[in-house]
Amino acid sequence: MVREVIKVGEDATVGEVIHLLAENKIGGLPVVNDRNEVLGIITDGDLMKHIRTHRPMVVDVLTDIFVFADMTQLEDKARELIDVPVRNIMTRRVATAGEDTELGMVAALMSDRKIKKVPVVRDNVLVGLISRGDIVRALSQRFKEKH
Repeated sequence: MVREVIKVGEDATVGEVIHLLAENKIGGLPVVNDRNEVLGIITDGDLMKHIRTHRPMVVDVLTDIFVFADMTQLEDKARELIDVPVRNIMTRRVATAGEDTELGMVAALMSDRKIKKVPVVRDNVLVGLISRGDIVRALSQRFKEKH
């Protein structure tokens, strides 16, 4: 679990979120209020839902090369979102875990909900974040200790 969580307030813009995700090489972050209570989560998947285009993607089956029919449309959609408050596109129904939740339960939650990150809360106040990578690293550490 990461205790020093990169997070944003609900008034942050999508542009700020895109910068934080890229700068920190992460795929999502919690959205919190001024009391650090979890209000939502914003992920790269949320961004993709809002910038997707309706034009076809061409796939060359002989070379497995993907060609996007109109990159300009994708850029235009992304530009439209830059100043939008994150509260307008974040996921509000966030799956969270308590500090004492067993790792296996968190892994099951991630698998069942098809999510990659779970905020860890105490009285709905953010105290950490668990990612799939955290679970894999914990398993690796346990295997090292046993062998």
